[in-house]
Amino acid sequence: MIRLRIIYVILTLAIAQHGFSQENNNYYLVEFEKFTPPVKDVIRAFETRPATPFMASDIYGNERYLGDYKGKKVLLWFWSIDDGLSISQIAMLNDIQASFRDELQIVSFGMEDKEPLAAFRKINPIDFPIMPKGKIFGQAAYAADLGLGRLFLIDEKGIIQKVFPRIAFESNFTDSFKFVRDMIRSI
Repeated sequence: MIRLRIIYVILTLAIAQHGFSQENNNYYLVEFEKFTPPVKDVIRAFETRPATPFMASDIYGNERYLGDYKGKKVLLWFWSIDDGLSISQIAMLNDIQASFRDELQIVSFGMEDKEPLAAFRKINPIDFPIMPKGKIFGQAAYAADLGLGRLFLIDEKGIIQKVFPRIAFESNFTDSFKFVRDMIRSI
């Protein structure tokens, strides 16, 4: 029990120290104002940390590994075919993939099994890989509590530079995607 308390205190202090060291980054001052303190804390826990690696088969059976994209920026997208916000993001993400094809790879994690995602893709063009059963990976490694439609921008070295929770797209969809584009250019 004492060990648990010590670990809890150390973990709490480490997270707090990391948060305080991030406070002077200018980008927290503007877009973070609309997020609740718990959302801010989750985002801070991810940003500037190495991305959790993955190895998974896409809907066509091709193996995908985060390390395959070393030297490129990666945008991870967690979504569902049953989520209206996620579906509305597809056109913007296709456009981003086309605009930054040489320097960025979008990798998506759909919550459904392979068959429904493949059927959905036949009707709705998606220009990047789709991993099925993203709930398994997304909940454990990439903050499922930030909602579907969330994005994680990873730099060329594998470090998460920016997290975009669902709430960022609910309030101002167009401005949020403009900000995503700006962040891709700036890292």
